[in-house]
Amino acid sequence: MSLSTPARLFRPFSLLTATAILATPLVVAAPAAAASETPHLLITEIAPDNVGYDDFEFIEVHNLGTEAVDLDLDSVGLSYIYADSDDRSSDVPLTVEPGTVIDAGETLVLWLSYTTSTVDSFAKTVDDFRSHFAATQPQTDYDVVRVTGQSGMANGGGRGVRLSVADAEVSRAFVPVG
Repeated sequence: MSLSTPARLFRPFSLLTATAILATPLVVAAPAAAASETPHLLITEIAPDNVGYDDFEFIEVHNLGTEAVDLDLDSVGLSYIYADSDDRSSDVPLTVEPGTVIDAGETLVLWLSYTTSTVDSFAKTVDDFRSHFAATQPQTDYDVVRVTGQSGMANGGGRGVRLSVADAEVSRAFVPVG
């Protein structure tokens, strides 16, 4: 059976259209694959003020991704910030214990540890930390890792924490004044 002239002209166009439709997901998928290389971390809580002296201030980070994140290997940085902005000139780098990993779908408590005239969180244990929060957090199997570099958080707000990967901000949490 022979094709009419319009059908013969339409056939190459149909082939080109079908190829474009089938190839589109491949082109669109490429940026998504590149984006998945950045760890999916979110600061979910900052606790700058607790009962008594501030021996148990903490930052909570959740891994929304499907793979574990090694904070060292994945170049994850944490900073105490003085402004809810992209300005990093006053940021204070925080140091997390080497080898810290946040498993996929898990939350990690980063306990701000320091010594001042009234606070010595290094004299406290992880069990002390868990006991301090037992009334509001009866579950005790959460991971706690010490973080250093800042002598306390401002109880009155106006401070926060920035999480970055290879110097690109991934998450920021800020406690407003008041």
